[in-house]
Amino acid sequence: MLDLVTVRRRMGEAAAAILAIDGASTELRPGWWLALSGFPSADLNVALIHEDDGRALSSALKSIEERGCPTLLMFAGAGTRLAGGLPSGWSAVGAMPIGSRSGRICRRRRSPRETRGAR
Repeated sequence: MLDLVTVRRRMGEAAAAILAIDGASTELRPGWWLALSGFPSADLNVALIHEDDGRALSSALKSIEERGCPTLLMFAGAGTRLAGGLPSGWSAVGAMPIGSRSGRICRRRRSPRETRGAR
């Protein structure tokens, strides 16, 4: 079974692979990562701090500020202790789980076109 630090790092690696497009910026560091698409939507610009290291938070915030993108900044594990230290201008939007506890894989529903072709 994978440890959570490895899972969180792999999330960053996956985000970086998805954003392998012109204009995107990704950083993968121990304890944090960010993936900024450059598009004007926080859903497409994300960062995760999962280590209790103020330098990690400062580095991520600096990169976000330099790009000027609205960004969803997430905290997990030991990094949650840093959430209260955000500078003004950041708004807490609440807490949410990242992933599932059951470990089950959801079944993908077929589109109507796929269903018609299967008959």
